[in-house]
Amino acid sequence: MSIREKGTEALISLLKACVYLLAFYFSQILVGVIIALAVSADAVEFVEKNAMEVSIISNLVAVLLCIWLVKVFERKDAIEGFSINADFKKPICVLVACAALGFFAQYITSYWINTAKLPDSWIEQLEDNTDMLTSGGLDARIIALAVVAPLAEEIIFRACIQGTLSKAINKWISIGAGALIFGLAHGAYASIIVATLLGFFMGWLFAQTRSIIPSMIFHVAYNLTSVFLTSLNTIFFIISCVCFALGLAYVIYLSVKNKNVKGENNEAL
Repeated sequence: MSIREKGTEALISLLKACVYLLAFYFSQILVGVIIALAVSADAVEFVEKNAMEVSIISNLVAVLLCIWLVKVFERKDAIEGFSINADFKKPICVLVACAALGFFAQYITSYWINTAKLPDSWIEQLEDNTDMLTSGGLDARIIALAVVAPLAEEIIFRACIQGTLSKAINKWISIGAGALIFGLAHGAYASIIVATLLGFFMGWLFAQTRSIIPSMIFHVAYNLTSVFLTSLNTIFFIISCVCFALGLAYVIYLSVKNKNVKGENNEAL
């Protein structure tokens, strides 16, 4: 493939990724406005009071829209991302490790936010986000934050956006670009930092397994922990760091082992 053809392919992939991102934002904005108009209410005020319900509907609409776009773009590789890669010899262990990592990552994140000397403007943004995220009942928060949001965001940001970019650019650049886009979608400055770092890890998981299931399990565990996390203490923080490191080391070990096994198989052929 010539340099010109590679450049054209990269540009097309970038445009497709932008279309997926626009579909996500379009759904987030349009659903809230339509529902508010239907009940004759101020759109901003309505969304603030019913953030969880609007989030559930808008994320589901975004998923359906992006799946339709996958079909339009004929991106079969994005659809394949819904199944866990059989190359991993112990997929259940991988998923358990991802769940543990998600739980402890949320604790570490909360510890950092509560102990770091963040600018007042950052704290105000976080408080505004927290008010919106706690506007609904517990059942609505669990469905919105721990089920629908991880499903929608992994499909859109990992399978669609990162998956599209990875077909035309370097693996690590596509992971970094996908993580940055994911981070910027979270609004508040502190949330952008945290989401970008987590997005990089989830993007790496997706790239290694060619599946959104491990990153989705991590994402579900992370968000679900945020719903129930009520206390912080130093001892549990230390335990969290140790478990986080062990879980991450285990996932990396399986990834490296998987690569070595595939290399040996190729040599045998």
